[in-house]
Amino acid sequence: IEIDPGFLPCRENLATAYFALGKYKKAQSEYLKCTELKANHCDCRNGLGQVALKQNDLPLASQHFQKLVGICRQDAEAWYNYGFVEFQLGRCEKAITGFLAALSLNRDQIEARDALIQAYDCVAMTNAAAAEHIKAMRASPNNAQAHYRLGLVFVEQGKFNEALTEFSFAIQIDPQLVPAYYQAARMADRNLQKEQTIAFCQHYVRMTGN
Repeated sequence: IEIDPGFLPCRENLATAYFALGKYKKAQSEYLKCTELKANHCDCRNGLGQVALKQNDLPLASQHFQKLVGICRQDAEAWYNYGFVEFQLGRCEKAITGFLAALSLNRDQIEARDALIQAYDCVAMTNAAAAEHIKAMRASPNNAQAHYRLGLVFVEQGKFNEALTEFSFAIQIDPQLVPAYYQAARMADRNLQKEQTIAFCQHYVRMTGN
C-alpha cells in the first residue's frame, strides 16, 4: 500500500488495520513510522506496546508502555497497561505505581483495582507465601506455574540462585512457558552465569519471534 509518508492519520489507521488482521510485523512497522513522524503520539506508542504483547516480548512492551506513560500521563489505560506488563515481569512495586495511577484517573476501572490487590500481595510475599507455593508443588510436582511463581517470590527476596533454580524447573516442565525464559536469563546474568544467560536469551528470542 502506497501512502503519503507524512500523512500521520493514514499511518495510524493502516497500523490499526494490520493489527486487527493479526499482521503484527506490518503493524509494528507502521506504528514505528507513526512515532517517527510524531514522537509523542499516544495511540501509536500504545500500538507498539500492544504489538509487543502479542509477540510475547514483555521487555519490549515494558519499554513502550514506560514511554507511553511519560508522554500521556492522563491516560488511565496507558497506566494500567504499564502496570500489567511490570507485574508480568515480576516488578511488583512498579506495577503498583501503574495501577494506582490508573485508578487515580479512573476510579471505576475494576481491572486496575483487582490487579492492584495482586500486586500488593506480590510485594507482601514472605517465606509463608513461598511455603504455599512449595506446598502446591508437593501436591502437584509437575506444576510449572507453581515453580515459576516461587521463582518470582525468590526474586523479590533477593534469592537469585534459588530463583534461577525454580525458573529452570518451570521450563523443564513446560518448555512453552515464555516468561520463565526471560526471568531465568535475568537471574543467570545476575549470577554471572554467562553461558546460561545466552542460552535462555536465545530460547526467549526464538519463542517471541524477534
